[in-house]
Amino acid sequence: MTNVEILGNETIFSFKLGKEEWMAKWSGQWHIDIGDRLSVHIDFESLSIFEEKSGELIKKTIDYGNYVANKEVSS
Repeated sequence: MTNVEILGNETIFSFKLGKEEWMAKWSGQWHIDIGDRLSVHIDFESLSIFEEKSGELIKKTIDYGNYVANKEVSS
């Protein structure tokens, strides 16, 4: 883990995969420390992918069983 931010109802973290740094968001508060190594299984249907520079949605979540739709906090 390269960065961890525990929010009210979710945890956002970043990690290295090869030479690239990735970010992920999990529901709930997870106690992860920077430097921890975790095995992660990613279900493709639960994955959303955004274009790095524009933030445009490339792939939308299909499996809503593991995703809280329309409950995101907007600024």
